Amino acid sequence: MRTSSPHVVRITHLRDCLGIAYQHVVQNDEPIIVQRYNRQDVALVPLWEWEFLKGIEAAIRAGQRPWEQDGKRDTETHADNRATRILGA
Repeated sequence: MRTSSPHVVRITHLRDCLGIAYQHVVQNDEPIIVQRYNRQDVALVPLWEWEFLKGIEAAIRAGQRPWEQDGKRDTETHADNRATRILGA
């Protein structure tokens, strides 16, 4: 679980340093919020996180509770799966 607030970057700055922002998101597993005209409508997030959230969304739309497995919370399972993908163990 994240304890720090997301990093906010103005869109004009992001245009100049998109490659660095990309590396920051990938290496630190931390989103960057894109700000344009003082509005923060877009977030750059790691692909695994976006896929995870889309999976939760699809399950909820199908009437399931993806955060429960046999009546138990399975947040540890997701963390273990993510660590396995990252570490290749």
